[in-house]
Amino acid sequence: MICSYADESGDQKVYSVSALLSKLEDFVDLGRAWRSALKDEGLPEFHSSWLEQRKEPYEHLERFQRDHIQKRFIRLIAERPIWGFHSSVELDAYKRHEAELKAILNGYQDPYLLTFRSTIESMAIEVNDYEVQDEPIAFVFDQQKQYEGRSKDLYERLAQTGNWPLAHRLGSITFESRLTAQELQAADAWAYESRKYVTEHVINKDPERWQWRIFADTGRFNVSGHTKDTIPKTITRAEQEKQDREKASGGRS
Repeated sequence: MICSYADESGDQKVYSVSALLSKLEDFVDLGRAWRSALKDEGLPEFHSSWLEQRKEPYEHLERFQRDHIQKRFIRLIAERPIWGFHSSVELDAYKRHEAELKAILNGYQDPYLLTFRSTIESMAIEVNDYEVQDEPIAFVFDQQKQYEGRSKDLYERLAQTGNWPLAHRLGSITFESRLTAQELQAADAWAYESRKYVTEHVINKDPERWQWRIFADTGRFNVSGHTKDTIPKTITRAEQEKQDREKASGGRS
């Protein structure tokens, strides 16, 4: 069984959805090791942004202690046969093209759903490229009450009612709490570092973070995004797909 655990992350420049992908048995092993590490470190959970910003329950930790915790938990992910996927959107570019996106994406144009779809599609393509025999992906997303309804609707359109050729790779989708599904805390670690990489290194041209290098050095963690250069191409492609659907249905949208 192939599984994916996913989370979102954002700042003033980018919004992203990131996911981890692996076999169920590897996530079971990760979850076991994660809970053991939490107990060993005396922590109720791992939360990347709270740790970086020294928020409760990390407010008493010095920088070297927080670095130690980050390194330990990121390595738990990197040392296992787990793949990372990330899709982001540059918010300034998104705002410039928001009206066009709204016109062609039928209510699924906001940053969360735009990157949600891109991340799901990239994982389905990856699994298909590896020619895994008829194996769908079971997706688990961090709970986002404001988006869950439309996320499920979009997912069902891709998996059941659309004509997407990789629909057979889309299995179940659930939304769970990071406190009960510790694998979502691992997804949070990847989501935070991949988003920081895009904002700080790709956009701001700052040096890469050492946390990012732990992921990147494995060769299994991928970053892609909707930028000022690619969004117009996305719009053109979506317009063509819409025209093709209308033509196939005899002019009905």
